[in-house]
Amino acid sequence: MERPKFSKQQNEVKREADDTELSGANRRTIVMDVDGNTTISFKLDEEYIRYVDKMCKELGYTNRSDLVRDAVVSYLEVLEKDS
Repeated sequence: MERPKFSKQQNEVKREADDTELSGANRRTIVMDVDGNTTISFKLDEEYIRYVDKMCKELGYTNRSDLVRDAVVSYLEVLEKDS
């Protein structure tokens, strides 16, 4: 499976739709702080979910959260080095 292609224009359209949804009365965000860790949630297209699951299996992760956490930390370290 090839890494999904990211469309910036598509993301901007989705972000605008999400902003509208966020202003709705039925939209709720739940944040939990357990042992100093904060739980966040976000949406991904099904194509990305399948890719994340594939990478979890290939890299030996037992769940998506661990892979996403490591990916975010690694990306932030790259951004810090580049700035």
